[in-house]
Amino acid sequence: MARKFEFRIIGDAPAAFAAARGALVERGLTWQDTGDLAAVAEDEEGARIAVRLDGVGEGIPMLRLERAADGAGQGPIARVRAGSRYKKAVRAVEGQLVAGGFLTH
Repeated sequence: MARKFEFRIIGDAPAAFAAARGALVERGLTWQDTGDLAAVAEDEEGARIAVRLDGVGEGIPMLRLERAADGAGQGPIARVRAGSRYKKAVRAVEGQLVAGGFLTH
């Protein structure tokens, strides 16, 4: 099961995307661009997070993070560990977005 997080972006949406990239790379994930304002980040154990910025120029931009179901490992313990790492990565992105003024809390 994939788990999604969405953040409404205030201000410069491409800069918010770059801030998300910085937060994930700082946590040790590799980053691969997959398109215009879309990418996949992968941790050391192969768990993947899809990152996408939608709605730029169309209203309120949304930064979406989604855990890829196929990168979580085979057993239930591996899936739980991947889920924990995913939550920490999402919290790091959220913190970076708040610090940059792209979100309000």
